[in-house]
Amino acid sequence: MSQISPDRVEPREPLAELTASESHELLANDRRRLILDILDGGTAPIDLDELAVEVATHEDGADPADEKTLQQLRTRLHHNHLPKMDEFGALEYDPVSHCLRL
Repeated sequence: MSQISPDRVEPREPLAELTASESHELLANDRRRLILDILDGGTAPIDLDELAVEVATHEDGADPADEKTLQQLRTRLHHNHLPKMDEFGALEYDPVSHCLRL
């Protein structure tokens, strides 16, 4: 996984070529597609807390003001979705600083 400095944005290399199976795995999840939409429409980098609020705002039934909901969402993003997306080259996620970008 890469190191991302929130103060310095470097150009990202194009998305690595994925097999059809990898593309399907990456995009099969609604939340991962939502993350890409959020990142595509914003400025980079973004931190995990900001992303969790954005995801909660866009998902049906998620209350972005509820700290318990946000903590559960941050945990799922940090341990599941963001590392997988980083592995596939869809984004860069630094699990130490909790910064990510396309």
